[in-house]
Amino acid sequence: MRFLVTYQTVESMRQGYHPTAAAKIALQRILPYEPKAQVGVIAIDRHGNNGAACIGMDNFPYTTPIANTSDVKISYIRCLTPKST
Repeated sequence: MRFLVTYQTVESMRQGYHPTAAAKIALQRILPYEPKAQVGVIAIDRHGNNGAACIGMDNFPYTTPIANTSDVKISYIRCLTPKST
């Protein structure tokens, strides 16, 4: 609750940011205060675009469904670090 990560992610998407950028904006609020936190955010906007961001890990895997199939796509992202913000 302290950083309202999900609220900030949704608010940034409402302002027009892609889900990846919105998730990064939300997590960048945490790093100055909790540099050792381990957090991952997956976001999907109203158009079906998805993205993710993370802190405190090397990589963050997440899955998304592949349209009109029963398959999923596995994506890996590099997490933000205090130096990358």
